[in-house]
Amino acid sequence: MAKYPRTFIDDIKSRVDIGDVIERELGVQIKMGSPGLICCPFHHEDTPSFAVYTDKQIAKCYGECIDSSYMDVYGFLMRRKKISFVEAVDYVASFAGVSLNTSQLGEDIRRDYLLSEKIYQLNEMAAEFFHQNLLQGHGLDYAESRGIKRDTITEFKIGFALDQWDALAGYFSSLGISGEDLLKASLVTEKKDKTGYIDYFHNRLIFPIFDYRERVIGFAGRAIKDDETPKYLNTRETKVYNKRKVFFNINKAADVIKEKEHAIVVEGYTDAISLFKRGIGNVVALGGTELTEYHAELLKRFTNDVFLCLDFDKAGKKKSIKDSITLMKADLESRLIVLPEGN
Repeated sequence: MAKYPRTFIDDIKSRVDIGDVIERELGVQIKMGSPGLICCPFHHEDTPSFAVYTDKQIAKCYGECIDSSYMDVYGFLMRRKKISFVEAVDYVASFAGVSLNTSQLGEDIRRDYLLSEKIYQLNEMAAEFFHQNLLQGHGLDYAESRGIKRDTITEFKIGFALDQWDALAGYFSSLGISGEDLLKASLVTEKKDKTGYIDYFHNRLIFPIFDYRERVIGFAGRAIKDDETPKYLNTRETKVYNKRKVFFNINKAADVIKEKEHAIVVEGYTDAISLFKRGIGNVVALGGTELTEYHAELLKRFTNDVFLCLDFDKAGKKKSIKDSITLMKADLESRLIVLPEGN
């Protein structure tokens, strides 16, 4: 996404106090005064050395941090949460209770922003629609045959696309939502005769894919018939979803990865779910695609240490080596987990 105008950035920052943001983010109370002192959140220490200057709206570590430069509220959030500048602006706007004033943005940015927000909303509604289908028993036998229990269905909001061609399209139509909007979200596809739209996902178990901010960005649909291809159907590329740039389960794994200081990357959606349910919370899945430089940069926000646990047949070995090279090019430590044959 393009940069926000400087006036917009400054206006959002002026609406919050850096001390309030730091207190909520860290769960601490800053001692009175300017500067107020707390223990630095970026390295271990017993004596507070992290100074928060509420009069100047900046902060700085006077201890052992490698980077001891002054930071404003955006810089603090980018470093603490390992997010981009634009995401830090979004966070501060949310903290201030301010809806992003799209009238202040350039026309191209405004158009992209509004489209992205609409797709997030449509995806959330679609995820709930699919989820209710499964809870009501549609496709439930298949899910349970795959070892997916009801608590897992609820926790991961797994759903089911009905064995109809207009179930989702009809639902949205009843709400007055246009097929053109659904097409931009990759929830429908246009009929061959151009007379309307049909559901993109049909008779499939649906795994919603979240970004690490808990927004539904896309879906993966697993065929329930063995002879149906493709076995997995992913959302087409949209303004908010690109298969080469996302991990399944990153929303649940991000904080655990930071805590454990390493990530485990597996191949499939059910692989990640199975490990997560067994207490291995720092696991993410590629979802059938190769690991890209975008994946590596995303992991780098949370850790420098990555374990690859992929299929280890002949093709899998080749892929694992290629993925390891991608990680190393991003200055990440890469190691392989090799499971016994048949596991």
